[in-house]
Amino acid sequence: MPPPVLPPFQGGPWPRGPQGGADRVGVRGQYLLVSGFDSRSERQLYLYSSQSLSSGTVATTSTDVSPSTLIPFYDPDTSVLILTGKGDTRVYIFEIEPEAPYFLECSCFSSPDPHKGLSFLPKTECNVPDVEIARALRLTKTTIEPVAFRVPRVKKEFFQDDVFPNTAVWWESAMTASAWLSGSNGQHRKISLRPKDMAPVSEAPKEAPVRKYMPSSYYLEEKTDEQKKDELLSAMVAKLGNREDPLPQESFQGVDEDEWDD
Repeated sequence: MPPPVLPPFQGGPWPRGPQGGADRVGVRGQYLLVSGFDSRSERQLYLYSSQSLSSGTVATTSTDVSPSTLIPFYDPDTSVLILTGKGDTRVYIFEIEPEAPYFLECSCFSSPDPHKGLSFLPKTECNVPDVEIARALRLTKTTIEPVAFRVPRVKKEFFQDDVFPNTAVWWESAMTASAWLSGSNGQHRKISLRPKDMAPVSEAPKEAPVRKYMPSSYYLEEKTDEQKKDELLSAMVAKLGNREDPLPQESFQGVDEDEWDD
């Protein structure tokens, strides 16, 4: 016996581009993201409030013009959204913020060859020490290629616990089909991705602040009062001239004594 068809919980405006295709995913536990098209067949991302779909979009951003629908993959641990479509050569990456402008575009991934799509692997397949937040398999016409998505960090010797909180095991079912049909609800269990030999970066020792500018005494040697007096005296003597030097008139050429007699 099939489950009863229930009336919609909420309703609201929906993107109605000429392409007709759309895909959706929940974001940050409070938004619904829809990937679709506008009236000019430009691929668009629409962000709705899950509490008020009838209010329309909270934010909208465009990508490019293409006939394929962008398929979204969302990582709730980092609020990173990854999208691509069939026949694309580019993978779009956005960070979803809880306030305006909501969509923060990150560095994208591009390839000279088009792909059929991406299939994301369980997060346990990520290289955690390399701060890899997602790993996928990229299907092309002749190959299957691994693609890694990483977050740039400096202290990679520590476990980045702000990037890797306890993650939901979304690749496993949270309940059985019969439990869901009976109206039950459930949550995915969570696990830690922290390697046993890595300390959290939040517990890393604090480094002492480094002064940008050293005091002048570091560059100039301190001089005693006697040294200052000697330098002052030497400067005065140099200015007045050395007494042992001959007088200027002594260097003039004189005349013989017989030249004075007429």
